[in-house]
This record gives sequence, structure tokens and C-alpha cells, in this order.
Amino acid sequence: MPENKTGYKTKRVLIFFAMFSLLYAGSAYAAGPADQCTHVLTMLPNMPSYNIEFNKGYRIDSGSGKYLICSGTKMSAVDIVEFNFLCSDTVVFSRLPILIGWTYNSDTWERKAIAGNSATVSSVERWDIMGAGSKTIGTILEEHPSKDNFDIYTFDSPGNYKVYIDLIHAYCDDPAYYACPWLGGSWRNTICNYGVVDTLQESEGWAPIRSYDLLVVKNPSIDVKNKPSISVSRGKQLLLPWKIINNGSVKVNVRITSDCNGWPCTFLGYSGGTIDIYPGDTYCLILNVSVSNELGIKNKVGVKITYDDTYGLSCFPQQTIASYTEVTTSEKALTYAYTVTDDDSEVMDCTLWTDISGTWGEYNTQAVVNGTVAYMNIPTIQKGSYQWNVNCTDKTGKSAWAEKTRRTVIS
Repeated sequence: MPENKTGYKTKRVLIFFAMFSLLYAGSAYAAGPADQCTHVLTMLPNMPSYNIEFNKGYRIDSGSGKYLICSGTKMSAVDIVEFNFLCSDTVVFSRLPILIGWTYNSDTWERKAIAGNSATVSSVERWDIMGAGSKTIGTILEEHPSKDNFDIYTFDSPGNYKVYIDLIHAYCDDPAYYACPWLGGSWRNTICNYGVVDTLQESEGWAPIRSYDLLVVKNPSIDVKNKPSISVSRGKQLLLPWKIINNGSVKVNVRITSDCNGWPCTFLGYSGGTIDIYPGDTYCLILNVSVSNELGIKNKVGVKITYDDTYGLSCFPQQTIASYTEVTTSEKALTYAYTVTDDDSEVMDCTLWTDISGTWGEYNTQAVVNGTVAYMNIPTIQKGSYQWNVNCTDKTGKSAWAEKTRRTVIS
């Protein structure tokens, strides 16, 4: 739905307008063409009205107020309305205002400006004309007639952008139409010097109307990590971990379903619904699988992860990643179980230490969710007596062992 944006009034504008009302009291204001003017001033209590339109769907972020759009979206100013201009010789006439859209890439500072009369302004910067050091570009802008709509910019590259909409509100008609910026206490073009005080404090000859912040969103991207295969004792409960990593630059919406090919399985800690994963974050998922009681069975158990961006835009279609672990049932296997708690991290890296190889050392490392039971499987093991312990490290770099090293006897 287009958004109607109008200008604003300032105290100074109202005072100036009152002065003109007194100066020309009793004069007959007649409609006439612009070339009857020797110095044109915008009738500021009536700032120009227009709408902003996008050729694709967009959203406005409730937190930042930014327009969220897809790559390839075109922004246009439409429904520009005529309004009155006041001349220094008391002539009042109506015409379409000349609006300029200045577009800046806030990340790279690439820039482009285009006016409502299709003239492209490339030789000057916005700050060159919006102040005391401004440059006259009115001639360029009067080469074509103004229109009631124009395309401001097509946003092809992801990133942050700033768009300014400005209005020329002072002109001279000899030898051609010029903007009349103020410079060093006098008009830059002496033809404009009729002793008329400019009406805007922010700029001399120019009126800033409105600015817009836009974010062209990048496509989301995730990575999924899991154990590709594992051997486990038949009839056991198996806990399999998955990591879902957001390696993109935008937040993603994730929904997860299990796919255990006939074996009973449930999630630990995930009850369904959507999960927001922010850029750089990792979500750890544990699947509790009831392993078949048959010996030598191979089965693929896993998850299906459906995701899209959280902005609800049409630029990124929903995608699904399927991730599986091949589970083989064996006669003898050993599963170690432990629980870790931490005040600083939701997820920790935990390493099983054991002498199962004949020498005390690291066996395997896995991600563990704070406060949940974790399992470490050793697929095949000979008879004997084995020591084991677990060492965990949190996100701050702090690490700790279990309070004592335990011993397991396999007979």
C-alpha cells in the first residue's frame, strides 16, 4: 500500500509567510506561467505531496524503521501533486515540483541521483548543494518537464541504503531556470538578488523533504553437522546430536522434523514450532532413538530442517535440508552417559577421556546442551576394565572435569 508522505512546517516558515501576506496585502494574485517570475519562491506552508511505491513486496522493520526489500526491487516516487509557487512580483502559479532522489549505499558509499524530470544529477554531491557551499544545477533540472512520477533507484546489491528526497524551491528565469543557493551573504547568481530573504534555515534554495533507510536483505544460509555413522548395541537408547549453524548474515526461521525410518525417536529439548537462529549462532539438537533389537541392522535416522528468512519477503523460497546418521546394531557396545551444567553457556564442547586403547587419552568430542544428558558411544569393545572421565569447555574458555574418574568393567 503506498505511503503518503508530506512535508513539514517550521516556525520560521510561518513567520516568513506572514511577512509576505503583509507586504502584498491588497495585491491581486493571478495565476500565470513561471516565466512571469523574476524570483520564484515555494509557498512553504503547502509542501509537496507524493507517495513512495515499490515494485516488489517489502516490510518495515518495527525496531529500526528500515524498509526491508529484496535484491532487484525498484523504488519510485508516484502521485506527485502540483502546488503553488509564489513569485517576488506577486504572481502565484501552480506547477509540478522538481523532486530529486539521492541514493547512497551506506556500506560502499556508491551514489546516484535522479530528478522527477528524468534528469540525472551526477556531477555534484548532495552536500554540495544543500548548504552555503552549494552549486547551481537548476539548468540541468529544467531541461525536461517535470512528471508526476519517477523511478528513484533499483536496488540490485544487498546492503544498507539511504535515500533523500529534496525539492528545489527557488528559481530564476533569466537567462534560464536556475536554483538560487545562498553563498557568502549574497545570491550565487546576481540575477536572483532581489532582496528576498530565503525561507529555509536548513538550505538556501533547497528544501529537504524526507529521507528513507532501506536494507536489501541477503539470502539466508545454514550449515548442518552430524555424525555420519555410528555402531551401537542392539535394543539401546541412542542420543544423536545435530548442529544447525547460521553462517549467513540474516536471521533464519527453522522448523525441524524427525525421520527415523521406522525406529521410534523423539527430540530432546525441541518441542516443535519455529526457531530463530541469528547470524553466527549455532542451535544444538538431540534426537533420542530407540534402536532395533535385531543384530546387524543398518538404518538411517535423521532430521529434516526447513528454513527461510524471518522477514517474510518473497526473495528467498523455502528450502529443506535432510541430514542422516547411519546406525548399525552390534552385539557389544559401550555407551557412556553424563550431564554437564554451566552458568555461562547454553552449549559446551565435551571430550571423553578413556584408556580403552591401552593408553589414557582423548576418545571423542561432542557438543552438549547445558543441563541435558549426553551420551558417548563406543561401538565395539573387548572384555576388560576401563577408566573414563569427561572434560567440558564453555564459550568463555573455562573448562572442568567430572569430580572423579570412573571405572567400567566389561565381562
